[in-house]
Amino acid sequence: MATYDICEELEVLRSMYCLPGELYISEDSRNGRHIALKLKKEEEKVRIVLDVKMVLSSSYPSIAPEISLFSCELSVKMLKSLRQEITDVIIKENLGSPVLLHIVTYLCEKLGELPIEIEDRSLNPEIHKNSRNCIMLIHLDHMRARTSYIKLIKKWTNELNLCGRLIFFKRLILLLLIGSSYHLKEYIIRNRRKNVDVDSRGQSCKERMLSILCEQPWDKQVIFHEFEVIDCESNEEVKDIFGGDLQDIYHTYVNKLSGYGLKV
Repeated sequence: MATYDICEELEVLRSMYCLPGELYISEDSRNGRHIALKLKKEEEKVRIVLDVKMVLSSSYPSIAPEISLFSCELSVKMLKSLRQEITDVIIKENLGSPVLLHIVTYLCEKLGELPIEIEDRSLNPEIHKNSRNCIMLIHLDHMRARTSYIKLIKKWTNELNLCGRLIFFKRLILLLLIGSSYHLKEYIIRNRRKNVDVDSRGQSCKERMLSILCEQPWDKQVIFHEFEVIDCESNEEVKDIFGGDLQDIYHTYVNKLSGYGLKV
């Protein structure tokens, strides 16, 4: 059986998205070819940017691409719905066939039809003018009322369109978040100003021991589709979460935390 040549599909994408920052295609295909694409919808009062990430294995198109969607303006629910539609409408109906152009065309059409399920203040151009995608790593010292605390974290990350991981390992509690810089700052405000835990007497209290280990621009591939809570049983499980583009964060910040037995 002849090997499929993806070059024609990629050249069409390059001709469609030729402006700086619109399209990135990795040249190294040994570990899967990565495609990153920015789709935009711009109207008088609304600007939506949809980051589309596709990973193609060496067996493409026999094996469908892995797809990640991220947007500061669209809700997590909406993004999950879009991904599911791509799977149901595009991939299943074209199983084993080239689908990159079908996926991109479908997303462009859906983007033009989408209602905007975001807070009114997020439509303010002054707010988003200097806002960009960032990654933030937070350390929490303890969590006495774990169930209610986690419930609040999930609520806020959903409202603010943040994806990431809440990581537990022994006494270590880390919160890894990816989203717009504006929404990350809003999250920190809520986490510090609201009653989220209980003190040693069982009284509701604010978070006094939250520390931001790092906050930096994030223009790499979005690796999390949504927010999840993970209980790790070993150092290796913690390290695995910080794989790929997150390795620098692991070695610079996580691996140096004292008292938890973390090691390279």
